[in-house]
Amino acid sequence: MFLPIPIKIHIGYKNKKFHILLLNTDILKKFASEKYKSNFENNKSNSNTIDKFKKILGVIDPILKINPKSKLNIDINISYGLDDAAATAILYGVLNSLIPQLFTVISNFFRLEKREVSITPDFNKTDLKVEVNCIIYISFAKLIYVIVILIIETSRFKTGSESSKT
Repeated sequence: MFLPIPIKIHIGYKNKKFHILLLNTDILKKFASEKYKSNFENNKSNSNTIDKFKKILGVIDPILKINPKSKLNIDINISYGLDDAAATAILYGVLNSLIPQLFTVISNFFRLEKREVSITPDFNKTDLKVEVNCIIYISFAKLIYVIVILIIETSRFKTGSESSKT
């Protein structure tokens, strides 16, 4: 129960197709049904974005305070081309400067054990391939703890929003 279990996640974008694999199961195919699309469109039309963002931050804040954080191994491979050598070179510099900020954000949630980044510019053609492979080591006890925190925080926001309406 306290031994960490590896959870493998693969995120990829290639040939204008995006996919997310969790334990070798394509998550996006599960949410591609009409049932989920219609619910998303209904929620999109009548939502207040700022209030939802504040609620999400309120739920995430207690999770950020969990110690010790779960371990994460991450491997990022980016291959791109803009068909313009100057623009490709500038984007290469921008991507290399953004990677440390990405790892800083990720380190708020996880303890980074292994991190590998490969950025390959292709100066002759227009192309974009992004692959992110990561393994999260989390124990069942910590997973249960996070679920309990999420339930408590979401129920607190639901009751708080109902009392503010009356």
